[in-house]
Formats: sequence, structure tokens, C-alpha cells
Amino acid sequence: MKRVAGDGLPKRAIQAALKPLGYKIVQIAAYQRREGKAARPAGFDRKVFGIGFNKTATTTLAQVMRDAGLRMPKQLDQELFLDDVINLGEWGKLRDFCSSYDAFQDLPFSQNEVYIACDALFPGARFILTEREPDAWADSFVRYYRQSLDLENVEKTDEATFLGKSLYLKPGYMHRVMRRLLQERVAGEIRVRWDLAFDKDFLIERYQSRNAAIKAYFAQRPDDLLVVDPREEEDTGRLLGFLGADPDMAGPYPVANAS
Repeated sequence: MKRVAGDGLPKRAIQAALKPLGYKIVQIAAYQRREGKAARPAGFDRKVFGIGFNKTATTTLAQVMRDAGLRMPKQLDQELFLDDVINLGEWGKLRDFCSSYDAFQDLPFSQNEVYIACDALFPGARFILTEREPDAWADSFVRYYRQSLDLENVEKTDEATFLGKSLYLKPGYMHRVMRRLLQERVAGEIRVRWDLAFDKDFLIERYQSRNAAIKAYFAQRPDDLLVVDPREEEDTGRLLGFLGADPDMAGPYPVANAS
């Protein structure tokens, strides 16, 4: 098993024990609680939601927000506690969890229309849509899941690809995440296109249509949405300004959780 910077002996021992059972635990270096480099901005009283798709530098965004002093939950706690929020519409559970922190990113905020629920639950909240060139995003997405699932061929996929392979966090979790992504409505009925799970054109269409829907939703409220591609930014200055953080902290975007 490849050792990751930040993984301690207990974490590696747990991974080694669970691997034969099909479980994989995310790298602790990318998701551990980090102490911020700055104090929480004075008078900070709003929620900030990173709502960009996974594999669009969401972990990099989290690091910048933590370094700016914003309080964020541990990613593992967030995903475990909010696993069924989308499926069951448990928005009260989402509200209660978010009440203890300042900022959030990644699942479940990176899927579907959770951003609309967050907007309704937390008036005055701000949203950050991280973007990436679509072809590069799709390549990264496919590469991540191909490696995670130990797939030799991504041309032929079905539901069993996600039900019977590597488990993430807990049984059925990855299956539910992919099911939400691959749903489409045809003639009033919802079907899941498991066969297109790694089809680049299909993925790019999903990626671009969701980004377009987010921009349309905030079109009349430009101050509430920041669209940013960290790979194209000179430094973190524009993001820090949006957060109301100390502009003197501006510097190059960190590279975090690169696959």
C-alpha cells in the first residue's frame, strides 16, 4: 500500500486490515482537519459553500478557506453524516450540521441542486463554483474512478461496476453517488445510465449543464457567487476578497489532492 504524507501508523494499519474486504479509506492528508494560518475574519457571519464538481480543485479550495480562518468540518464526518440528505430530503439535518461551521465543499454540496437548499436554509450565504476545462475535468474524473475501482476497461460498465467493487466510506456509498450523477429523465421516467458512467461526452454534458444552471440561478445576484478556476488565477487574492479575508494573505494556490 502506498504511503501518503500525513498518514499515521494507526491509519495505515486500518487501511491494511480493510483492504481485503473491499474497503478503501480516503487519504488522510487531503481530508484531515488543518489549523488555519489566520484568525477567523472579524464579524464573519455568513456561510460559504463550495459547490463545484469533484475534481475541480475542491480540496485546494478547502485549504485556502481553512488557511483564511474559516471553520470547516472534517470531510469524512461531513460525508458520513450527510450521506442520505439528497436521497431523503433531510434538509433539517443539513441545516443542523452546517450551523456549527463557516464553510463547506465537496460532497454532498458538489452534487445536484443541494446549493438551492443551502441558499434557502442560510440567507446571505455565499457560493463558490470551482471550474476546470471540461476535457481535463472529464479525464481526471475517469482516471480517479478507474484507479479507485481497479478497472482495466472503462468502456463497458453497468450497475455491478459500482455495487460489487471497492467501497468508499461504507457499503453502497459510491453506488449512491454515481447513481445521482447518472440519472436522466426520459418521457417522464427516471433511468440511470450506468453504461455511460465513463463516457466522456456524457460526463462533459452533465458537468457543463450543472455549471450553467448554477450561473443562471445566481444571474441576478452576482455578489453571491464566485466562479473561479484556480489553475487560471494569478493568486488567491480574488477568492480571499470574496471571503472577506485579509488580502495580505494572497499567494499562489496550493496544490492539494492531485490525482
